[in-house]
Amino acid sequence: MIEMGAEYRHEHGTYYFDVKEGVKSKEIRQRFPSVTGTEALVILAVKTPGVTTIRNCACEPHVQELCEFLISMGADIKGIGSNQLIIT
Repeated sequence: MIEMGAEYRHEHGTYYFDVKEGVKSKEIRQRFPSVTGTEALVILAVKTPGVTTIRNCACEPHVQELCEFLISMGADIKGIGSNQLIIT
């Protein structure tokens, strides 16, 4: 998320994310396929102009259901169920 222009902080066991102006789409490769990390990146990418590719994604049903929900709201997400998502 930092690579896309978002900042985070950790306080008292909770992570907080701040999205600044100028967030940009990017190709991202996660170090490991984290469900929560994938979901957070998908949500950020849906609201970011351009095409974001996320590699080494988690493929769990939680991620797939989030993507399907976002698609029902107008998002353009390809690769659901695979380890690579392309979000426009």
